[in-house]
Amino acid sequence: SMVRAALQCQEDYGHPAGCTIAQIIAESGMGESMSQLAVRDHNLFGMKWSVAYEGEPEVAGHASWGTGEEYEPGQITQVTAEFIVFKSDEACITFRSRVFLQGSRYAGNALIQQAIAEHSSDRMAEGLKDAGWATDSAYVEKLKRIMDEWGLRALDSMTIEEWEQQIASGGKGQDYDSATDAQKRIADQARIEPFAGGGWCAKWVCNVFDHAGVAAPRLTRASDYRRV
Repeated sequence: SMVRAALQCQEDYGHPAGCTIAQIIAESGMGESMSQLAVRDHNLFGMKWSVAYEGEPEVAGHASWGTGEEYEPGQITQVTAEFIVFKSDEACITFRSRVFLQGSRYAGNALIQQAIAEHSSDRMAEGLKDAGWATDSAYVEKLKRIMDEWGLRALDSMTIEEWEQQIASGGKGQDYDSATDAQKRIADQARIEPFAGGGWCAKWVCNVFDHAGVAAPRLTRASDYRRV
């Protein structure tokens, strides 16, 4: 459902789906589970609250969480901030494209405009950092590494119809010609074992790689969100 929502936003707003999924993994992945912010409040991207978001159809409210912010390279400061509470994971993904990325700092960013024109997750990652999405100095490199290791750029040229056709036609046990053939691997795993909520970010993707006979990476965040 997360991939389908990312593909829908790709079609509706042009935001490359590969980068969307990479962001979810980077922001919410906690080894074999997801961050508490993602699990409890469906906030997959660490999006902070603003009173301007009150009343938006995807938003259920807001909550205080403690988190780490990198204000100087290598120096993490613990702060308390208000984060958006979403009605569902899909609502969060939709809100990111429909509202959050429509703000002038993102919509007006030249790299993000280039990413939309070129259907490029790499440019999208660069644009997000350039526009100030994250304080992490290595944010772009992290997103690109996730895309590299998990073959997520394949989603940039995929439609929802193609995704659903891949799921419908995927077969357990078929051989794959390339370790980077993400479309076949993802479709195959989606058919065998549907998305499983909290463990999706790491466990689900690792299962995809295991099924394809490829060694899967393990990613963890330096810090988790803490409810205040």
